[in-house]
Amino acid sequence: DKYHQMDGYSDWKTPTPLTEQNLQAHTERFSGFADLYHSFRPKPPVQLLIMLKELSGIFDENELVDSVVDLGCGTGLSTQIWASHAKQVFGIDPNEDMLNQARLSSSHLQNITFLQSYSHSTSLASDSVSLITCSQSFHWMDPIPTFTEIHRLLKPNGVFAAYDYNIPPNVIPFPSVLFYTLHSWFRKVDILAKNKGVLDHVSKWNKDGHLERMKNSGRFRYCGEALLNIRQEVEWSCEEVAEKMMSFGSTLGQIQSALKAGIITKEEMENKKKELVVKLRESKQMKEG
Repeated sequence: DKYHQMDGYSDWKTPTPLTEQNLQAHTERFSGFADLYHSFRPKPPVQLLIMLKELSGIFDENELVDSVVDLGCGTGLSTQIWASHAKQVFGIDPNEDMLNQARLSSSHLQNITFLQSYSHSTSLASDSVSLITCSQSFHWMDPIPTFTEIHRLLKPNGVFAAYDYNIPPNVIPFPSVLFYTLHSWFRKVDILAKNKGVLDHVSKWNKDGHLERMKNSGRFRYCGEALLNIRQEVEWSCEEVAEKMMSFGSTLGQIQSALKAGIITKEEMENKKKELVVKLRESKQMKEG
């Protein structure tokens, strides 16, 4: 048995390959909060799309990618961005709640199709896809069968990109420090959930190992890593910052699992948000003083 550190949370056991219980647990943990997820998870930046198009051999901003598949698409945030950059787009996810939200918010986009399936069994045609993406989702997928499916789907010279974003998505000192304070509370909740057996069949792979697993798969001619630094200036009040921090935290699967199991309550979450507002105001006054 091998253990790894998961995004700063408690150690999780990762079986290989994933069992049916694992797949079901992964799917169920993202049910019941699709609207919250869609509202507070970030969309991929357009700079990422430009880079991936160039890796696909497209340097004219007006030229479209023939076909894009977004594995683990969730509510479609990472799928919808391709609507004006590709001729045909498929979003793949096993969770019905997430897909219902994706279809609802994408009803005006005629070139996007959402399919309920796992990443290793999409049912799409072989050699039919120019670009495959995984946005903040590849750590949930069984890598070996998923790589096999990606290899089957991609056209010659096709591109696969698994990408993630850093948390918190800001560089302002006092919100960042307080986010990590909140993060430590999430970690405690995670440990409580694990000790009560709520997470028995939930497992995921360390993101730091994505690149090495891609190289070792033998499915790709070239593997590399890139870092994008995106700057966005916003003017938020302390209440807005706390709301966004807490709402983003509420989209984490382990927090929702803990809420469903009664390990924490919505009242505790609300009280934690009020604490954040107080600390943000204090930090802001110290900074301005």
